[in-house]
Amino acid sequence: MSEIAGPDHLAEIAASRCPGRRQLRVSQFDDWHRDLDDALRILPATPDCPPDLLRLLAAKRGVEAKRTALVLDGGIPVAVLPLCRTGWASWRPVTHYVVPGQVLPAEPGRLIEAVEALNLTVSLAFWRSPEPLPAGPRIRGLLSSPTRGMSFAEDFVAFWKTSHLWTALRGARNRCKDLPLAINAPGAARWVIVNWAEKWGVPAGEREDRLAAADYLEGSGKHFTLTLSDRGRMVAGITCVVHEGEAVAHCSFRYPEYKYHQVGNHILRLLFEWARDAGLNGIDIGSGFAYKARFAPLRGVKHEFTVTASLPKYHLQRAVSAARAGARRWLAGAPPKAPGNADDTMD
Repeated sequence: MSEIAGPDHLAEIAASRCPGRRQLRVSQFDDWHRDLDDALRILPATPDCPPDLLRLLAAKRGVEAKRTALVLDGGIPVAVLPLCRTGWASWRPVTHYVVPGQVLPAEPGRLIEAVEALNLTVSLAFWRSPEPLPAGPRIRGLLSSPTRGMSFAEDFVAFWKTSHLWTALRGARNRCKDLPLAINAPGAARWVIVNWAEKWGVPAGEREDRLAAADYLEGSGKHFTLTLSDRGRMVAGITCVVHEGEAVAHCSFRYPEYKYHQVGNHILRLLFEWARDAGLNGIDIGSGFAYKARFAPLRGVKHEFTVTASLPKYHLQRAVSAARAGARRWLAGAPPKAPGNADDTMD
C-alpha cells in the first residue's frame, strides 16, 4: 500500500500540521517504485527533467550505487531525490550537470530541507536554477562561479572583434574549410560524450547517464551535437542542451592532431551561429577555462555546495575518508596528484 496520502486527504493533512518545522519521513528505494510515480503526480512539475527522464537516470548503469529517496511530511510528498554514490560517503543527484535548471522534484523552498532529512553528504549544483541560494549550518564548500554567455540581441561578432578573437576565428574557418559540419549525425552524441568522458576521467556510470539523457533529449528536440569530419571521420564536436530558449554548451572533444586547424575555436563559433540561425534567444558557454573570456562576456553565476550529514556523522566521515586516502597513497608509493587545470585553452 502506498505511503502517500490520496488527493482527498491532502487538504485535511495540510490543515492538521502543527506550526514550525516537522520531522520529515524518508523512504529509500534501490529500484523505481510506484510510490515515486504517485509523488511525482503531486509535486510541482519539473519541465527541465520530466518524469520519464528522471526514471531513466535513476536506473542503474555501471558500478556506482544508486538509490531514490522519497521525502514525506505527514503523508504529503516533499521531494523525490534520485541519487548516485560518488565515494565512500558522498552522493550526488543523478541529474547533476546532466540537465540544467530545476531538475529535482520538490515543494518550492523545501529542497535543502528534504536533502538534509536524508542524513547523507550530498553534492548539489544550482546551474541555471531559479532556486534561491541556500544557507544553513550543514551547507559546506559553497563555490560560486561566474558563467559566460550572450543574448542574440547582442552582436557576438562585434564582441569577438573587441576581444581580439575575430582574426583567429577567420583563420580557423579557412583551415577547416575541408572539414564539413554535421548536426546530430548518427552516433555523434556518443562519439563526443565517450571521448570527453575518457579525457576527463568521468566514471562509467556518469558517462552512461549522460548518453541516456542525450538520447532522450535528442528525441524531444532538446539536445544537439555539432561535429566536424575529415573524410568521413569525426575529428571535433560539441553538444548542447536547449534550455529556456538558449543553447547551453555541454560536452566537447577534438583530436589533438587537429590543433593546427583550430577545430575547437571553429566548432564553438559554429555553435553560436547555428543557435542564432535556429531561432534560439542566446547561448550559455558555462564557466572555467580562460579561452571562454574571448567568446562571451560574464552573464550569470552557478553555485556548487555540499549538504552534509549531521555534523557528528559528517566529521567522522571526513576523518575516515582522509585515513582511507592516506592509506591508498602509501600503498601506491606515490605522492598526491598535484592540482591544476589541464586544459585551459580551446585549441
